[in-house]
Amino acid sequence: MTLQETTKSDSSADIARTNMWRGIALMSVAFLLYSLSDLVAKVLTEDFHAVQIGWTRQLGLLSGVVFLLFRRGLAVFHTQRPGLQFTRGIIASTSPVLFTLAVAHISLADAVAVSFVAPFLVVIFGALLLNEHISRKQFFGILGAFIGTLIIVRPGLGVFQFGTIFVLLAATAFALRQVISRMVAGIDRTSTTVAYAGTVSVLVLSFILPFFWKTPETIYHYGLFFLVALTAGFGEFFIIRALDITFAVVLAPLQYTMIIWSIIWGWLVFADLPDGWTLIGTAIIIISGILTSGVMRFLKPNELKTKLKRRTR
Repeated sequence: MTLQETTKSDSSADIARTNMWRGIALMSVAFLLYSLSDLVAKVLTEDFHAVQIGWTRQLGLLSGVVFLLFRRGLAVFHTQRPGLQFTRGIIASTSPVLFTLAVAHISLADAVAVSFVAPFLVVIFGALLLNEHISRKQFFGILGAFIGTLIIVRPGLGVFQFGTIFVLLAATAFALRQVISRMVAGIDRTSTTVAYAGTVSVLVLSFILPFFWKTPETIYHYGLFFLVALTAGFGEFFIIRALDITFAVVLAPLQYTMIIWSIIWGWLVFADLPDGWTLIGTAIIIISGILTSGVMRFLKPNELKTKLKRRTR
């Protein structure tokens, strides 16, 4: 390799490294916005049904689809697996409703903490539905997440709350969506999968919305609904942009920042603080998730440099 080629390669790696940090910043802001959306959704549950709140949130996510349409046109809806895409969209309509039902009964921090079992459910469903191999590291990660969840919910000790069931159902729905994403990966574009999820979920919730609709009576409530849609929409936009410029494996652990924000919002708005056992269980789940995500190996200096150079070729 000549000096000029070496200089060009190093320069490209520097650009990719800059994009990586930009992606991390965008993803961090996205999860901050999602946590705000969860907060406002919890406030709205005092007066409105979860279906109406979930529909509003998905309407905000639909703005991400509008962004994709602006960039790529109707071609974004071209799919070779329409059945899987529609199924994924239908499942996507259940997650926000189930999670909103959960936060109506339990604290934000508890709901978010339990929802972190979703990545481990993805591994389990991947093995069951796609015949994927579960490595020893993944097995211990699943075991750690299970133990962490048990510590948080503590069934049989008078601590378990009904809302936890809704969180687990929402996490299951999320995991199934991710498995379907793997089924269509390499066949359809990621943008196509995002477009179908946003569009189909809004359509599904729109069909049942009239049965749960309650017209807001104050500017305050209209403002809260607008804020739910706005934060969800911009959160989706920032995630799309982050994934465009940064490796997903680097960004994945940032989802755990949501527990920090949830604790802060719960304390400031509802005077809720998780107890010591909940914090211990959450820590176990987070550590298990980070250790099994592959990000630690990815961020080793030599590994990172190699990946960055490959990305710029």
